[in-house]
Amino acid sequence: MAQRWICVLVFVVSALGAQSRTLRQATEHLEVGRYRAALDAFDKLRGRERANPDVARLRLRAWRGLGAFDEVVDVGQRWLRDHPEDGEVMVWVAGAMLEAATEEHRRPLRAMGLREAAMAQVDLALRRNPGDAAAFELKCVALANLGKTDDALALAVGQVKKRPSDVAFRLIHARVLTWLGKTGDAVGVLNEAAVAFPDAASVRIERCAVHVGGNQRNEAVRALREAVTREDCTEDDRRNAGEYVWLVAGRHHLWDEGLSLCDAWVKAHPDHGRAHWWKGYMLERAGRSDEAIAAYRAARKVGGEKLPEAAYHLGILVGFRGEFDECLKLLGEAIRLNVSVREGTRAPEDALVTLGGVYVNARNFEQAAKVLAVGGPFLQHAFELHQNLGFCLRELGGQQSAKKKNALARKSWKRSVEAYERACAAVRDADAPSTKKAQILNDTGLMYHYHLNQVAKGITYYTEALSLDPDYIDAIENMGVARFKQRKWKEAVTWFDKVLVRSPGRATSLKLKGLAQAALNRR
Repeated sequence: MAQRWICVLVFVVSALGAQSRTLRQATEHLEVGRYRAALDAFDKLRGRERANPDVARLRLRAWRGLGAFDEVVDVGQRWLRDHPEDGEVMVWVAGAMLEAATEEHRRPLRAMGLREAAMAQVDLALRRNPGDAAAFELKCVALANLGKTDDALALAVGQVKKRPSDVAFRLIHARVLTWLGKTGDAVGVLNEAAVAFPDAASVRIERCAVHVGGNQRNEAVRALREAVTREDCTEDDRRNAGEYVWLVAGRHHLWDEGLSLCDAWVKAHPDHGRAHWWKGYMLERAGRSDEAIAAYRAARKVGGEKLPEAAYHLGILVGFRGEFDECLKLLGEAIRLNVSVREGTRAPEDALVTLGGVYVNARNFEQAAKVLAVGGPFLQHAFELHQNLGFCLRELGGQQSAKKKNALARKSWKRSVEAYERACAAVRDADAPSTKKAQILNDTGLMYHYHLNQVAKGITYYTEALSLDPDYIDAIENMGVARFKQRKWKEAVTWFDKVLVRSPGRATSLKLKGLAQAALNRR
C-alpha cells in the first residue's frame, strides 16, 4: 500500500527566533509544497540558522514531501539519534523504508532488510504511543509486505477490540481486509463502524473506496452521498471526498451526477470551500461557465488561500470573458500558492503564455511582460514561459530604443537576458526536442551579441546551440554575423557558406558574405 505523503506544516516561529529573509522564503516554499525550492533556500542558510534543529526538521519535511525515501531514512535516522522521542519522525522513517523496499525489485534481501527495519521503527513508535494510528497502520503494512498477512489481520482485529471508540482502527481493519481481497468482509466491518460512528464521514468515504476498487459504482455513489452529508467531516475527509466525486462521476463524464453529489455536500456544509470548488469544477466541465464562476467565487469566499485551485479556475474563466486584470490577479495568487492542476486543465505556464499572447498580438510588450513575470519566481521549470518573457522584454527594449529611451531599453534588454538565462537553465535538462533547446540558446546568444554588445558571450551560446542541433540555421548565421562583427572575415565567410548551402537565398548571409569577401580581397 502506498504511503500517503500528506503533510500539514505548522510553523513555530518563536522556536526559530527572528528569521532571515532566506529562512522566511524557505518556510513559505515549504508551506505551499514547493519542496525543491525550499531545500535550495535551506542550503543557503548560514551560521546559527543552519544549525538550528527546527530547521533540520523542516528540511526533513521537504525531503518527505519530495518522496525522496533514501534521504528521509538517512536524515530521519540522524535526527532520531538526537531526538529519540520524536514519534512522528519514527513514522516518517518507517514509511520511507517501506516505500524504498518496493523499489528494490532486484535486491530482495535489501528489500527484506528495509521492511524489517521499518517494523522495528514502528514498534518503537507504538511503545511510545500505543494509540498512534499512523504507526499502527504502517505495522500492518510491514507485516503484509513480509508475507505475514494473517498476523496483520489478527493485529488489526485485536486493536479494534482494545480501542473500540477510535474510528481510525476500524478503518485500518477494513483496509487490511481489502488488501487480502476480502472486500465483502471489509464492507461488513465498515457497515458496523457506520452504526457505531453515525456522524463520521471517514467511514463512508472508506466504504466508497472499497466499492470503487471493486468497480461497484452505484454503491460507491451511495456511500459518498452519505459521507458528504455527515457532520464529522475533517479537512482530510473533504479532500478525499472531492477525489471520489471525480472517480465515481467526473471521470465518466457524468456531470449531472457529480453536480448532484456536490449540491448535497454544499447544502450540508455551506462553509466547506472544497464543496463549492468541486461544484464549480463539475459545472465548468459541463460547459456551464457562468454557474461555475459563481461556485468558484463562493469557494474563494469560504476557503480563501486554502483553495488556490479556486482562484486558478476562476482566473481562467474570467480571462475567457476578456476580464484580463482580474484574470492576472487570480492566476498570480494561484501560482504563488503552488496550485496543482488536474489532468486536462491548462497548466499555469500555458495560461500565462496565452494571456500574455493577447497583449503580444496588440504589440503591448510591456503588459505582456508583466503577465509573464507573474510566474517567473515560481515556475522555474517552465522554459517556454521564460523564453516568451525574454522575447517580450527584448521587443519592449526595441520599442523604447526607437523612441530614444536608451537607458530604459538597456534595462529591458538586461531583464530579457536574465529571462533567457532562466529558460536555458530550465531547458538544458528538460525532455524537449534538441531544436527547441537550440532555439532558446540561440536567442540568448543573440541578446548578448546584438543587444548588449558582448559578442564573445553570444558566440558561447551559439556554439552550445549548434552542439545540440548542428543544422539550426539561425545559430549558424549568427555565428557568421558575430565573426563579421569581430572582423574575422575568413571565419565569417565560412559560416555564411554553411548558411547558403542550406538556404541559398538568405539575404543577410548573402550581403554579409559579400562584404566579408571584399574585406579579404583588400588585404
